[in-house]
Amino acid sequence: MSSGGPAFPCSNEQFTLGNPQTGDAWPGMTLRDWFAGRALTGLLSEPQPEDGEPDLGLGRDYAANAAQAAYRIADAMLIERSIING
Repeated sequence: MSSGGPAFPCSNEQFTLGNPQTGDAWPGMTLRDWFAGRALTGLLSEPQPEDGEPDLGLGRDYAANAAQAAYRIADAMLIERSIING
């Protein structure tokens, strides 16, 4: 699975607040990590499904299962993005 590339890259000058220094630019987090973080926020906003809502299957080991679900959502978003952007 592709990481989707950097989500928030910046140049070395931007990273050092306008004080150019030697070294590489900061690539930022991956787009996959950004998508997963946003998905996790949604998953954790209401962890218990209400009647009639889909059960996300997070179960007993909620933290690990929520993290895995967030990355599954992020991967689906990257796939859909590649389909749309060709």
